[in-house]
Order: sequence, then C-alpha cells, then structure tokens
Amino acid sequence: RDCCVTILDKEGKKVKSFGTKGTNGTKEAQFAEPCGVAMSHDGFILVTDRHRLQKLTFEGHCAKSVGSSKAGNGPLQFNSPVGITVHPTTGEIFIADTYNHRIQVLNSDLTYSHNFGKR
Repeated sequence: RDCCVTILDKEGKKVKSFGTKGTNGTKEAQFAEPCGVAMSHDGFILVTDRHRLQKLTFEGHCAKSVGSSKAGNGPLQFNSPVGITVHPTTGEIFIADTYNHRIQVLNSDLTYSHNFGKR
C-alpha cells in the first residue's frame, strides 16, 4: 500500500502524488491508514488518517493537523476517522469518527464546532 495522495486530471491521468507511509502517520504528509479525502472551501486537501486529520496544500505540505497518533474521544480527537465531507455553503467539515460513534464538526480553520451521535 502506497499511503499517498494522488491528484488526477479530469481524464483520470496522474498529475502528481505526495505523502509517505509512516508507522503512526505522525509527520507532515505522512500517512498510516489514509481513508477519507475532501477539498476544503479555501483550496486545501483534507485527509483523514488513523486518528488525525491533515489539511494539505497542493504541493503536499501540511498547513494544519488535528488529532494525534493515538486514539482519543475529546474534541479534536479521533478514533479511526474514515469519512469526511465539507458543507457546500458554510465550509464546515464533517468527520465520521468511527469508533467514537459520532460525527465531529469542525470549522474551516480546523477548530472544533460541535459533534453529534453517540453509542
């Protein structure tokens, strides 16, 4: 498994890839188990990976990261976040925080807004 982000053009041809595989995915643009990808309103690539979310530039640099290499259940902590989407008008980021059985909602600058759902 490559553990990278690949950007394709509209014909499906590879434009570029970035990121590396890491045991815990703790360094910039390093991934352990990347699962979800979305585009933010401000033009960044959002990637959920193991227990964190990275906000990346198109050059592959990490603008911001929340979460850590260890699972957590507080605000801005995750336990296997897999799905991610961005609200089309507000820019809020919705993350399916799998083993915390919730959806965590972040503002576009990756600050905590609220969450909903529970086991």
